[in-house]
Amino acid sequence: HLGYHLPADEVVSGGYCDDTMIISDDLDHLRELNAIACNFFQKHGLSINAEKTKVTGRNTDGSPLTSKLPWVGTNRCFTTIPPDCPIRYLGAFITLTLDWSHQIGKMNTHIMSALTGLKAGKLTLLQASLLLKYVTGPKLNIGMTHADIPSATLTEWDKSIAAALRSSAGLDFAHIHYSAVFTICNFPTTTSLYLAAQSTSILSLLTKPSPLRGHHQSHWGPAIAALSSCCREGAINNFDFNRTGIGRPHALNALQNLARHGLMLEPNPASRIDNPPKIFSSGPTHCAPPMCPVFDGVAIPVRDTYDLWGKNFDLLLAAGQKLVGPPD
Repeated sequence: HLGYHLPADEVVSGGYCDDTMIISDDLDHLRELNAIACNFFQKHGLSINAEKTKVTGRNTDGSPLTSKLPWVGTNRCFTTIPPDCPIRYLGAFITLTLDWSHQIGKMNTHIMSALTGLKAGKLTLLQASLLLKYVTGPKLNIGMTHADIPSATLTEWDKSIAAALRSSAGLDFAHIHYSAVFTICNFPTTTSLYLAAQSTSILSLLTKPSPLRGHHQSHWGPAIAALSSCCREGAINNFDFNRTGIGRPHALNALQNLARHGLMLEPNPASRIDNPPKIFSSGPTHCAPPMCPVFDGVAIPVRDTYDLWGKNFDLLLAAGQKLVGPPD
């Protein structure tokens, strides 16, 4: 129990490929986790980039953490930074204070870089449209998924993109709404990208196999149920963010905007996501209906399972009896 404690769960570490992190709500426990990580690295011949590794946190009185955390067995100490200083982790610039301004600034740079090329005549209208759709859009995805971006910022981006495209087409004089420009160029507004990214991110938290899935379900479930109730009663605008207890108002606003278009996240009453897996039985068996449906005269051995064929499927056991035939 060395990690960071949630109401009913605990987070000790996380990561993907070579981006890893350890987390705890106690500095002494963090030092223990650091020693465990160091031991693991040494046993597997792995090294760590001490310059890129950062330490951040708060003391029990709320003041910024200033303690140093060394890489065990060396004289190197990781850099300790204030809670409001951004750290790039898994492609996103995050802070302990949940200040997303640095990440939003990076996203703004991606957009303005594409528009600068268009305004300077380096890109044709078609090239700019394809660049925004297939290059700039995907670059924004990590920020769209995790950052709290004000709707005013998204609208400003949309209007800037539309104005640059209109100008490139020689239509500065035309009073074409910015949403129509995106429709003509056949790619979504940044507002639409944000709504899609936020909703699919929440859906992933609720359904993706994870030790924290139960936490996310209990965290988001009441808010989603309240939003669904308001939608069914035709009172979607009466949905009160402040009563949900969720500290991500922009994500809730995204769900509310989707609900206005008839798109809702709803629990699936027929879901089998929490059912225990059905394991293929070991030992000799005989394929018989309904375990062997016949297609064009060929009996196909199947499993009664929720996970397709699954990692425990034994091809020889399933097909072998068809090769040797049933016993007399």
